Amino acid sequence: MLAPGRLIRFLRLGSRGEYQASARYHAWTNQAIIAITEQIDGAIEDRRAGRDPDLSNMPPARFTMEGKVVVDGWPNFQIDGYGTWLWSLGKHFGVV
Repeated sequence: MLAPGRLIRFLRLGSRGEYQASARYHAWTNQAIIAITEQIDGAIEDRRAGRDPDLSNMPPARFTMEGKVVVDGWPNFQIDGYGTWLWSLGKHFGVV
């Protein structure tokens, strides 16, 4: 999941010397995002073309442990998740 609370917990792992656990989380997140690259590119393309975002096709923020998108009827779009993850990733590289 790319929820801010979870990201902050993994960031704290790195700040406490748990670099490998933090690195595994960021590697997992990277793979989950790579799997939805086409969806992300589509959202960016729509915005650049001046089209309103299709909220039903926005990049998701909930993934299984295997990195698959969670589809269960619960809202899956959280705009803050990706920004928080990028911030966390930057902090991780600053710590490691």
